[in-house]
Amino acid sequence: MLYSDSTIQAVCKVVASVRVTVDRIPGSTVELDIYADDVEFSEAYEKALRRVSRDVTIPGFRKGKAPRHIIEKMVGHDAIVEEAGRDMMDDLYRQAIEQENLVPVGDPRVGILQAEPLAFTVTIEVFPTVTLGDYANVRVEPREVELEDSDVQEVLDQLQRQHSEWVSVAEPRAPRDDDKIVIDLGVFDGDEPFQEPAEDAEFILGESSLFEALVESIKMMQPGSTAELTLAFDDDDMSVNPALRGKSLRYVITLKDVQARVRPELGDDLAAKVGQFDSFDALREQIEKDLLRNKAMEARSEIGTEVINAMSDVAEIDVPGSMVEKELEDEITQFRSRLAQQGLNLDEYLSVNNQTMDELRDEMRPNAERRVRNSVVLQEIAKAEGVEVTAEDIGAEIDRLAGGSESPDRLKTLYESEYFRGLLENELFDRKLTERVISIATEGRGAVTGAGAEALARELGGAAATVEDDVPETAEADDAQAIEPTEPDSEVASESAGAHDVDDKPADEDGEDEQG
Repeated sequence: MLYSDSTIQAVCKVVASVRVTVDRIPGSTVELDIYADDVEFSEAYEKALRRVSRDVTIPGFRKGKAPRHIIEKMVGHDAIVEEAGRDMMDDLYRQAIEQENLVPVGDPRVGILQAEPLAFTVTIEVFPTVTLGDYANVRVEPREVELEDSDVQEVLDQLQRQHSEWVSVAEPRAPRDDDKIVIDLGVFDGDEPFQEPAEDAEFILGESSLFEALVESIKMMQPGSTAELTLAFDDDDMSVNPALRGKSLRYVITLKDVQARVRPELGDDLAAKVGQFDSFDALREQIEKDLLRNKAMEARSEIGTEVINAMSDVAEIDVPGSMVEKELEDEITQFRSRLAQQGLNLDEYLSVNNQTMDELRDEMRPNAERRVRNSVVLQEIAKAEGVEVTAEDIGAEIDRLAGGSESPDRLKTLYESEYFRGLLENELFDRKLTERVISIATEGRGAVTGAGAEALARELGGAAATVEDDVPETAEADDAQAIEPTEPDSEVASESAGAHDVDDKPADEDGEDEQG
């Protein structure tokens, strides 16, 4: 921590009419004792008295015309003092914050030291002070990135699967994994239908989330046959739809057809199905380009994270709890959204994992604190390294983005808007800052070597290819927002891979589909 109980700093300053005593305490928290000037308070008292006189009715006098001593006697001196204090408090607090160059990040807690003249104390968490430490001596090894033939073949295999045709098996047989089945499905609670019957419903065994007991039963059937089985669900079975819990349901299945995949040949026809490719060679070239780019960007992100964590670890910073709590709330909100995309809610997730909300927050808190710490340290490194984005940088990026478009003028007009220029400025700042810290830690070699280095340079518009041989002298720069590195969406490779789900998404639970 920056401060301990034995090293509380106290500073007393007088600027204009605001007298402030500042005590710094652990947790990037300050206590401000703020004192109003006697003359300033007298003026505020008179202003409050005049306002009160216009609002009270005193027999025998028009509003605002009663003598001062009568108003003070009727309203009460203390009430007028309190009114004057309320008038002054906000302005005095803001002046004190500005005077001490503090940036509040939490809600202030206020206590009254004395009413007349006003003196009050404010306890507030502020943006932390950072001592960077020896970040310039952090070292990491670049990651060599090459493309393997097996990587390309895996994508081609998945493209073949995606663009397969389904054909009924020539000889009737029992279904097996990777077959598509066509069934009629009825579900009954006793003799009463539990849900609308499904006719000609299609499932791919091994991919569709049918109950395992149903799958095993279907695998023993022949086309044209009908089977029945009963499934009992526990009252506390959180893996199934709530409507199924505590039920004993009878499933009636008629297997109408079994279909197998017929994969297309690796050739020009497949290339035309996948996208606007003139030939299979063009498709393969695009796959190789996408895979290499994605591997390079992933390696850069991992190296960047390693560097940033290491540089953050050598810094001294007392992270305010309010900043961590804000980050934590944002992460929980995003987590709720990811669950909702799967048809789940947070309460169900917590129940399935036998976890309370407090336990989930405690689990997420270390990562939230790490993100806040890294962000603050990165901002300080940006100042020290003089990282900034110029209007020329933004213009060059707009030219690069619009250059490959069929309508470059229209895109340039769009990107020149204030909104998009702001987005580009943030992205370019992130790119420059990330490349700067990577260059420092790798001694100018960059995050990626091998074939991936060229792909990375193309993706980042040449930024990753610019290697600085010498570390520049530290310079003063404007505050800038640190943004975590992001990976671009892949094209053909991501279409075929189908495996880019968010890591911390809960896995799909059986029974959350057509069975009700």
